[in-house]
Amino acid sequence: MCKPQEPMDLPIADLYARLDSAYTAPTMWIAQWVKFFSTKQKPEATLIQFSGDLRAKAETCNFPDDVREKNMIAAFVMGLKDEVATKKLCTKSLATLQDALNAAIEIEMTRKELQMDDVKTEVNKISQKGRKNSQGAGKECYRCGRRNHSPGSCYFRDKRCNTCDEKGHSSRKCPERTSNKYISAEERRPYDIL
Repeated sequence: MCKPQEPMDLPIADLYARLDSAYTAPTMWIAQWVKFFSTKQKPEATLIQFSGDLRAKAETCNFPDDVREKNMIAAFVMGLKDEVATKKLCTKSLATLQDALNAAIEIEMTRKELQMDDVKTEVNKISQKGRKNSQGAGKECYRCGRRNHSPGSCYFRDKRCNTCDEKGHSSRKCPERTSNKYISAEERRPYDIL
């Protein structure tokens, strides 16, 4: 490797350079192209970062000028993490990588807006449902005094009151009991005293 000179006559930096060139495999164009076309958008990467990464990798590929831009567009569309955006971009006429980037950003923003609209609709449905439940839960049943049901479905609807012996309410909500809070023990029925 050093001929016509001897290795001891050469500076160390020159020796390293000769060794690197001898043992480094030459990079083939096909390997660079495969690496370029297999590039995928990373989960945390934005569309702008992904397009920048493709531009940098395209520099090492030595694409012919007439197909360079088309190759970058193809790699961009194939490598997107959003499959819906990939399908939509396949239907568009794109002249440059910048056109593809702008179209992908527009699709991404539209999808986010639609998802936000879906979330807002869902939140409105839940809040409407919550209002209905809280309105029903806030009313007290006149038959028993509880708030977890309506008077029509109350257990005491067909039961007799222990205070007045009338049907349709509990002794807790008895009209006689509430009108005469302090009834003497003699006036109470024998089972009320116990």
